[in-house]
Amino acid sequence: MPPAVVVDAHDVCPNLEQAQDALRETLGNSVAPQEGWRLRVFDERRGTHVIVTANLDDAQGNAVAHREIDATSSDRCAGVISALGVWAALVLDAEVTKAKAHPPTNPSTPPGGDKLIAIVAHDAVVADAGVPQPHGRTLEIGASGTLMSSPLETSGTTDAALVGVGGDIFMLVELARSFFVRPSLAAAALVGGSTPATYYATRVDACLRIPGNYVEHRGLLLDACAGTELGALDHGSGATHTTDAVFSLGPTIGLRGELASDLSVEVRGLAGFNVAHTGDQIALLAVRAELGFTWRLR
Repeated sequence: MPPAVVVDAHDVCPNLEQAQDALRETLGNSVAPQEGWRLRVFDERRGTHVIVTANLDDAQGNAVAHREIDATSSDRCAGVISALGVWAALVLDAEVTKAKAHPPTNPSTPPGGDKLIAIVAHDAVVADAGVPQPHGRTLEIGASGTLMSSPLETSGTTDAALVGVGGDIFMLVELARSFFVRPSLAAAALVGGSTPATYYATRVDACLRIPGNYVEHRGLLLDACAGTELGALDHGSGATHTTDAVFSLGPTIGLRGELASDLSVEVRGLAGFNVAHTGDQIALLAVRAELGFTWRLR
């Protein structure tokens, strides 16, 4: 019967159904010398490259054949998986021929039977100690510059001439594949208006990362986020000096460019609705733009 197939190649094949179709087509009518053989296919990162590996094991778990393909190219799924399927079919045919020429004394199960192919998702693969660990969670740190609108109102009208110039530091922590949290600390000095002010804030965003159709670490990513922010606005001077607390929430859209290394550049746009505050001069809406860099620690 054909070998069981275990695939954990999410970085190369986001659609496992495509990998299943490619393997079915390329394995064709190939069978294993006996029941219990297994073909394991998985990917891993090596620097800026993504390597897809195939291991063919016999019924006792012994390695029979091994093959690696560098998948750092535009043809990342069907082509690579099909190539490994063709390789596995050739190896299986050779092993069957060898087994027929030198049959075992007590074969457990003769060749033949229906094809069995199982494409195993991420969580199921973790339970199999024989399969390499799946995609590791990433951790990034970064810093950015900020341009922000004034959170103050003057005589009931937003003082749009005020622009905040500052920056923030942040961290990106992957909780699950493509899902991140982004805690950050920010500060901005409002200049160019009649009312001096300084804004300090801490913010936490939950982000969904949407990759484009690019090679790993060589393309664009879209981060769609929603978050909450707690800030302190110190404004005025002399007798009018005061400090207001501001709580806001709102969406963020970020566009990241990966520079074929651990370094990335990102542009973000943020809208914050100031739903709660202590002062009576706080505008309902504040927007800002950020330009920064991130460095992947793992």
